[in-house]
Amino acid sequence: VFIILLITNLLDSSNSGELKNSFTTFYKDRLVVEGYIYKLSNAFNDKKDLILNPGFKQNQELSYENASLNISINKLIKLYEGTILTKEEERYFEQLKTDVNRLYDLENYYLYDGKPVRTLELEAHFPKLFTALDKLSEIQLEEGKNIIDNSSQLLASSNLTSKLEICLLIVVGLIIQAIIFSAKSLTPRINQKGHLN
Repeated sequence: VFIILLITNLLDSSNSGELKNSFTTFYKDRLVVEGYIYKLSNAFNDKKDLILNPGFKQNQELSYENASLNISINKLIKLYEGTILTKEEERYFEQLKTDVNRLYDLENYYLYDGKPVRTLELEAHFPKLFTALDKLSEIQLEEGKNIIDNSSQLLASSNLTSKLEICLLIVVGLIIQAIIFSAKSLTPRINQKGHLN
């Protein structure tokens, strides 16, 4: 009984550790990453508006704002790289990085080399970036669901072992109670001689 209780206790400890790890992974590698994807999407939208609809901005102002957006994008990509990626996520993330580098090449050609002919190519490149972000976002949802499902199974297992422990303790208690009530006294009864009183 004690060995079974020890095993169930160890299982509970293991499940608790796995649950803690699941919640940490869910936060750091899924929720936070979804935030990075959202910020990258905003940065690409701002960049698209800036480059394709510059309005009355001078080249110097345009270049400064674009460089600032590039710094933000590079920082977010670096933060994203620091998380744990699934194989599929890594594939789309590498594609995103390739597309970002291609975007930088195109915008350098358009903004700094003064070749407005490439505007159409630049405009056509943005959907690739948004497609990669959409795929990465879908992966976050899918992986988040997997983590929740796994956590639910761990909780169910932990509840089952807890109930098993309680049942075992009740059974042990009943057995001990039965032994106590049915046992004969180990000390012999002393026959007293009544006439000596």
